[in-house]
Amino acid sequence: MTDEIVDLDECRQRKKEEHDRLVHWRELFLNQERSEMRIGELPCISRHLTNLDKLLIDDPLTDLGLRVEILARCAYISALLYDEEPEPLLKHILLLSIRRHHRQFMRLPEPVREAGAWIWGTWLDVLEEERHGAA
Repeated sequence: MTDEIVDLDECRQRKKEEHDRLVHWRELFLNQERSEMRIGELPCISRHLTNLDKLLIDDPLTDLGLRVEILARCAYISALLYDEEPEPLLKHILLLSIRRHHRQFMRLPEPVREAGAWIWGTWLDVLEEERHGAA
């Protein structure tokens, strides 16, 4: 058995190439989603795109701009699901999840919160209504 020396530069390059591949696939899925929206269909809530977003949000190579885009897509899809959900208990569970994510968002540095504040506009109203409705 021979000992091999790990080439860190090669590992970094492979990681960067994999990250770039994930970003490329995300763009392909987003283009498909946008195309479907233009022809009047509901946005494609693709599990493949969602899985890519999960991988990219955890990837340290993902820049802040892409992280905000991913959060915006999640907020948008959550709003669609919330509006269409007929079961009150499931709506409430969805709101609890959104509230938890908003609290995590509020722990981010101020410049990041300012850049992503537009994502939460609709949800803040819904969360406020829920809070007052529960009181």
